[in-house]
Amino acid sequence: MLWWFFHGLPRARVEAYLFAPPGSATAWIAALAFAALYAGYTLHGLSFVGTYALSPSRWREAPGLKLFALPMALVTGIFEEAFFRRYLMDAVWHTGGTGTVQVLVSAIVFGLAHGVWALFGGLAAGIGATVSTTVLGAMLAVVYLLGGRALLPCIASHTLINLVIEPWLILAATSRSWGRR
Repeated sequence: MLWWFFHGLPRARVEAYLFAPPGSATAWIAALAFAALYAGYTLHGLSFVGTYALSPSRWREAPGLKLFALPMALVTGIFEEAFFRRYLMDAVWHTGGTGTVQVLVSAIVFGLAHGVWALFGGLAAGIGATVSTTVLGAMLAVVYLLGGRALLPCIASHTLINLVIEPWLILAATSRSWGRR
């Protein structure tokens, strides 16, 4: 959908949509704090993910995963934030939705979209992913508003989270190792 939206647009317009304004210091501080909190929560809450992410000696067990994760973290960080924060929150705003309504809509839709993890890790994984990413979606929506509707701090936070936990979430899902060390 976003490719269709951006296809044919001048580069300057795409850059303005994604990267302007740069965001306030408050938004950047919140974005980094939320990234650390969410990554820490995931590393602690999913023991398999925490074991792999915090043990570089185990990274050899999935050699291509980190290499695969880098472009995926960037792509998902940019496109998910462009949709769930910029597009969705701005759409709610333009229909008269308050900041609270924008945060709630963005968070709930973001969480529901991540329920797809149920396909890989079972119902419990899907419910856990939906609940935890709803909270993350709310945090990123708050960052978006704190930054004066700046997307860049949200993109940076989301990308950082994905770089830290996503490879190990994928490994846990594909090996059906949720909760194991």
